[in-house]
Amino acid sequence: MAAITDKLGVNEWGMYFNGGDYETFKDNIDYDFEMMNQLPINWVRLGTTYSDSLVTDEGFDWSRLDYAVAKANMIGLKVIIPVWFGTGNLTNKTNVDYQQALINWRKLITSLVHHYKGQGITYEAIDEANGGGPYWLDRDAKSNMADIISMNNFFARLVATDDTASYITGDFSWPGDPSYIDTAITAIKRGMLSVGQAVSYHPYHRGIPEQILTNEGELNLRQQFANHNLPVAATEYGYPVLKRFNGVYTAQQQSDYILRQTLLMDMLGFDKMIAFTMDNSDKGWALQHNYYDGSNKGSFNQVGSDYQQLFTELLGYTFSTRVTTDSQDDYLLTYTAPDKSTKLVYWTAAANHAITVSGIAYQLTGTPTITTMEQLPSQNQLTTIQLISGIDVDWPNYWQQVCQVNANSITVTLNMISNTMLNRFGIQSPTFTAYAKPLPLDDSQTYFWQKDMFMTIMGQINQLIAFFNRYNWLIQDDGSYWPSIYIDGLTGLTLSVVQKQQLSQDWATMTVAINNLINKINQVTQ
Repeated sequence: MAAITDKLGVNEWGMYFNGGDYETFKDNIDYDFEMMNQLPINWVRLGTTYSDSLVTDEGFDWSRLDYAVAKANMIGLKVIIPVWFGTGNLTNKTNVDYQQALINWRKLITSLVHHYKGQGITYEAIDEANGGGPYWLDRDAKSNMADIISMNNFFARLVATDDTASYITGDFSWPGDPSYIDTAITAIKRGMLSVGQAVSYHPYHRGIPEQILTNEGELNLRQQFANHNLPVAATEYGYPVLKRFNGVYTAQQQSDYILRQTLLMDMLGFDKMIAFTMDNSDKGWALQHNYYDGSNKGSFNQVGSDYQQLFTELLGYTFSTRVTTDSQDDYLLTYTAPDKSTKLVYWTAAANHAITVSGIAYQLTGTPTITTMEQLPSQNQLTTIQLISGIDVDWPNYWQQVCQVNANSITVTLNMISNTMLNRFGIQSPTFTAYAKPLPLDDSQTYFWQKDMFMTIMGQINQLIAFFNRYNWLIQDDGSYWPSIYIDGLTGLTLSVVQKQQLSQDWATMTVAINNLINKINQVTQ
């Protein structure tokens, strides 16, 4: 699992990349990267779009984007480049020829990928295309979904020609508008997640960031990502101090909420968290003061300063566990790093109050606080499962004394794991119903009963394995996913010694798979 600071990044959406005075562009970019260099981040997201000012006789003028990429390389930041499909940088913004625009943007993408070939760029899909309107040339997204998917696949295929590059598909709009969730799901059904090495969306929220754990539409969207086994990147998120689409917040709220959301996404196993924004001209969102604001030049505002301080203290640290408390509104997250003391970050989404954990008192407020811990708070360890091998059980009693007992034990244990995920980490996991099909009355029913039984419990185990694989802090220690299991377990109408041995091995396979998950939970809470 990656350290939190390996996942952090900021946006620099290229407000100056197209048109305008070059010296103004350069001054602002220099300032923004000077401030970025003071943050413990690893990524910068540099957006681009088709602009009449970019078009040259030879193709496109990438000099401004080149300047920004070079600045990123100079301070060791990795680059993400999405593309915006909007009219904002066109000379004539009315009566745009849609079909010609599709051709023009494909030319732009082709030139972009060829221009940066071999430079290790991470490209990202068309920015918020599922939102339509200004993000899809002032057109409805759903009625133009075929074009959106086609453009996305075209972009991904081009990126695949560069062995050093990677592609993030999706780039979905904020989940606060149900219509955006609807168009995102439609895009997924049409194949948008069939390309790319990761998927992104923009989890802006109207209100507290803890909604990321409970918002039904957002949970559904992330489940779609998990079904495709794609790492998840939040490539825009934030809270503005000037009125914007997701509300308006005080400077204190802006800071608290961005820090809390970043920590929550790390807890959930997000692959990247790219805050919006380090474009200093965007005063409602920026982490630093505006370049032209006199005495404030060269300093962070409150959110930037708090972001710098908290994540500098977590430099190189990896999320370990959420400590169990009496309230789901309280968050105590432990972070570990090799040869360093464990750190605890804590806050509450409720009113300020004190709690005591393992004899230590903590004063919880809405502002994340960090402290060093010499010893982790104790957690109850889960007991591993032990299934009956059945090797010595006679044939007439096998189905009742072995199969039914083991099937019930498996369901109870899987639900125990799911309840632990909810109680300790606040993560809703799958729950399971006990296998309740009546025992076979005679040998003629045995084959079908055992087939259904084994398919049911195998499916339950694999469902929970897939759930663990969604979180990079719950996968195997070597960074690989837990493998699914396959159990045949079908014996026909008789139960020979050889068949008993095979069934015994099948129960052992299930035991190992379940105990791997139990041991992983015990590992992150020990």
